[in-house]
Amino acid sequence: MYADLEDHQYIYLVLEYVTKSNLFVLIKKEGSFSEETAFYFFIQTVAGIYFLHKNGFIHRDLKPENLLVNEDNVLKICDFGWTCESEIEEIDDQ
Repeated sequence: MYADLEDHQYIYLVLEYVTKSNLFVLIKKEGSFSEETAFYFFIQTVAGIYFLHKNGFIHRDLKPENLLVNEDNVLKICDFGWTCESEIEEIDDQ
């Protein structure tokens, strides 16, 4: 998030512009992914979930529509409206 703004009626969030929309749109457009492409997006998703969990957060609404894809095919997790803090102790890196 780059910035947040507020007026008397709304809160505005300024986010990174993602040229390729979200993963759901890409899947519908392509029909299917090769195993290599699917694995590429899967690894990024798992890394993002790991980061959230390591920092004590649970997303709770992870779906292709909430995985934005930029021009370099890098995933960005969005829509943290259902996110909650985890009561589980921090994950240790090993």
